Amino acid sequence: MRIHLLPILLVLLSFSSCQKNDDLIIQVKNVSFQAASTENEYHTPLPTTDPISSSHFVLIVNWEIERNDADYDPVETTVINTNPIDSIRIWSDQTFAGKSPGSSLNTLFKEYYSSYVTAEPLAENGGLTYFSAHNTFEEPLRKRSFLLPNAWIAPGTYDLHFRCVLKNGTVLFNSLPNVIIK
Repeated sequence: MRIHLLPILLVLLSFSSCQKNDDLIIQVKNVSFQAASTENEYHTPLPTTDPISSSHFVLIVNWEIERNDADYDPVETTVINTNPIDSIRIWSDQTFAGKSPGSSLNTLFKEYYSSYVTAEPLAENGGLTYFSAHNTFEEPLRKRSFLLPNAWIAPGTYDLHFRCVLKNGTVLFNSLPNVIIK
């Protein structure tokens, strides 16, 4: 009897290369915003209530997420968000970078996560892609991301408002009163 070893070796090899791969299930529970300045030694966005120059102004998005206990491996793990942000709307009570009070400011900002991910402009009333239903980014469990303005903001004091709607219908509302741009 002649035994063909190649098929047996291929089957054994396929079983040995398979690792247990549990999906990492995350769920957005809450989101909040902070004004920040990059006017520091490392040009890192740091939360502040002090006046911020237009060229150093950044919004920090703080994510509160819940996750299962699966380990995260950037190669093997699929990250699934069961409650992503479906839409976000940013507005001000004052004229902000040429936009009238109450109008959407989304298109004035772009999302930024890290130097490995290209900054993307926000849609008029779209979601934040960072916590989309399936996340393929290198660091999907960061607790914060950033919104960088892509327009000059005139000096003044602004009240900024944020309304996020999650996939399950939950509406999250935050305000940042008295953001001072110098």
